[in-house]
This record gives sequence, C-alpha cells and structure tokens, in this order.
Amino acid sequence: MHALYDEIAPALREYVEQAVLPHYDAFDAAHRRDHALLVMSQSLKLVATLRQQGESVDAAMAWTIAAFHDTGMSEGRATWPADASSATTRSCAAGSARSKSR
Repeated sequence: MHALYDEIAPALREYVEQAVLPHYDAFDAAHRRDHALLVMSQSLKLVATLRQQGESVDAAMAWTIAAFHDTGMSEGRATWPADASSATTRSCAAGSARSKSR
C-alpha cells in the first residue's frame, strides 16, 4: 500500500472498495479489479512524483479518478467513455444519498 493511501478518507476508501471496484469483476480480462487496483496504485505514485516536483496534487482525487476510469465498460466498448460519465454520476449520487442518511 502506498503511503499516500492514508490521505484518503476512510469513508471514501470504503465506498470505492464496496461500490465501485465490484463493477470491474464483470469486465474483460484486461479490465478486471486487479487492473483498477494497479491504476489506483500508479495514480498515487504519480501524485508523489508530482509533489516532489513542487506541484500541489490531491491524492484522494487522483485515486478516486483512477478507481472510476473504466467503469463505463459495463455497457461495452463502443460507448464506454460516455457510459463512464453516467456511471460516475450515478455512483456519486448514490454515495451522496448514503452519506446524508447516516
């Protein structure tokens, strides 16, 4: 686990792990959960590199974007960029509703 992982709020980590990552289990072999986890890990390494260069980068934002990057694959490759946007919007709305009910 990358040291920057600790900068990600536990509630966000839990949400991504329980509500976003399971979508990858149904994708093609090149886009399974292990792929998403690799991209998420690499995003934190990129954040660390950019910070060393003096950039201000939000680790939680980069990690979350990486988590969602292929979520549109559930509708197939032909329209996945647009579907990813819709999936992200639906997921964020569901997460917001869930946090308001707590």
